[in-house]
Amino acid sequence: MTSLDCLALARELQPWLGARFEKAFHPAKDELVLRLRQHGQGTREWRVKSGRWAYLSQGTKDWSEPLTHFATQLRSHLDGARLTAIRQVGFDRVLELEFERADGRHVVACELFGEGNVVLTREDKVVQALHFIKVQHRAIQPGQPYVHPPSRLDLQHATDAELHAGLLRSKADAVRTLATEWNLGGQYAEEVCARAGVEKKRKVSQLTEDERNRLCETLRALLAQASERPEPVIVRDGAQMVDCTPVPLATLEQHSFEARGSFSQALEDYFTAHAKQHEQPEDPRVKVVREEQERLQRLIASQEESLAQFDAEQQAGRAAGDLLYGHFPQAESFLAQAKDRARKEGWPALEGWAAEGLTVLRTNPAEGTLVAKLGEGEVELALDRDVHGNAERQYERAKKHREKAEGARAAVAQRRVELAELQKEGSKLADKVAKERAKRRFEPTKKLWFETYRWFITSEGCLALGGRDAQSNDKLVKKHLETNDRYVHADLQGAPSVIVKRGMLPEIGEASLREAAEFSVAYSKAWKSRIGQGEAYWVTPEQVSKTPMPGEYLPKGAFIIRGKRNFLKVPLRAAVGPCEVEGHRKVMGGPVGAVQARASEWVVVEPGTDDPNALANRLSERFQVPLEEVQAVLPPGPLRVVEEKLREG
Repeated sequence: MTSLDCLALARELQPWLGARFEKAFHPAKDELVLRLRQHGQGTREWRVKSGRWAYLSQGTKDWSEPLTHFATQLRSHLDGARLTAIRQVGFDRVLELEFERADGRHVVACELFGEGNVVLTREDKVVQALHFIKVQHRAIQPGQPYVHPPSRLDLQHATDAELHAGLLRSKADAVRTLATEWNLGGQYAEEVCARAGVEKKRKVSQLTEDERNRLCETLRALLAQASERPEPVIVRDGAQMVDCTPVPLATLEQHSFEARGSFSQALEDYFTAHAKQHEQPEDPRVKVVREEQERLQRLIASQEESLAQFDAEQQAGRAAGDLLYGHFPQAESFLAQAKDRARKEGWPALEGWAAEGLTVLRTNPAEGTLVAKLGEGEVELALDRDVHGNAERQYERAKKHREKAEGARAAVAQRRVELAELQKEGSKLADKVAKERAKRRFEPTKKLWFETYRWFITSEGCLALGGRDAQSNDKLVKKHLETNDRYVHADLQGAPSVIVKRGMLPEIGEASLREAAEFSVAYSKAWKSRIGQGEAYWVTPEQVSKTPMPGEYLPKGAFIIRGKRNFLKVPLRAAVGPCEVEGHRKVMGGPVGAVQARASEWVVVEPGTDDPNALANRLSERFQVPLEEVQAVLPPGPLRVVEEKLREG
């Protein structure tokens, strides 16, 4: 979801203010569900997938997953609360649901950018989160103030001067500037350019004042349409759903549109269909282990709930005994009067009765007990016992629940050991199944000379080559960097040297240089650091030298760069898809624009927590190529899929 999608969704859901929270569920590690009930509108579910999407469902599901700690915390803190606000934070991909109840204000912040997060706060302090993090600009830790991510320009409230300033400080083309400086994302940036009649590839610095004004006016019109006059649609390419938007887009008019009653409904239909396309039949052996894991998780959750009750009863018993001894004279006199009153007037006469600073809250004639308020606490008293007897009765209660708690604690520990062993077994079994599937080998594609290195073909048709290690960096530059080429390198250690070959083209264009910069950053150590963007530079071949200054040492794979470096800031993303290269079908990995320009189907990934081998297995099956050919072109580390276009079948 984009920032514009979040704006449309937040405005659409305002009629749900006042809804009552009912339950919370945690069906997957990065998904949460809040069930809400609104008078006159029934019960719906707020479903959020961290970093990906959020919507209000058209109905409810029977969630059978075990109750997690996060779901328990949500239920505890939001039980009986009313929804008082649904808002987008600035113009960012953050949606907040605010709840009020007698003990204060709670907020569920849904972060839909990057890896994403869902954070529960109470009075602006973190209670629980899907991911506790500590990064340069903020920390999400229990008990600490919740800090929003650094905000970009808020397009909803930006002045014309601020919009123009965002345009004028850019050196990129119009579409890239709108996507980044205005935080619109690529799709809506193209839409604004198309509606304004501005060529998207033109440099912003070359635009006239009239053209910049048209961009600003078109932006405001699109924001107003999405938030005030939405026409939500599903976008289809033949039978396949390829997108959903709050308004029909002119840039997608080559596709067919299907209207939906709400943007939430469009989001639900699209993402539900999207998930089903990628489901693989579960191996029966894996299913048996998974179901046993779920049984143990449910048992642990139940035992932990009982343990919490036992601990609470133990503390309450000890506190009640101490309370009686702390108010011994009053309690002794009260018991004597209560016995006499019950004998003469009957138990009904004790309801609400007060004496010696104690007030009867409720009675149990069958058990011969009553509960009275004493000081700041409550205590249960048996009328057939004196103060010592009642205190000992409370201490016995505490002892009994302490023993139960010890038993429950031991049982939980044992179940956790069993679960850990089962998870190891499940992991080994999953690896075994993956290897079995990988054995269904496909014919290798023809090996081309440049596959010794990392490689891709730019959208302009240039061959770009990158080193795989220090040795191949040296070999690449010494053997293949020629006069008309360009040298590109990420502005950090451990990145590949990349050269862009001019070949038969008259020159290497800006698009190729930017794509090479993206390539250098994506296939570097930056991927595992999971930053949102990186910086790279390009220089001419004569600026690249292997000769250090006197007294300096130059390690293998490193080069001296002399003269001006041309820096580019680029997003940390990559794409993978099949394409034709020199008459042969190959799987290409590299910059998103380059892959999408050549591949008929593709996936876009960014740093995340998912196993890259799982994606490699899926794409190997989909593209009908050996597993290792897909693994060779994926970025170096855990990832997550953020966008894809795969043909059905």
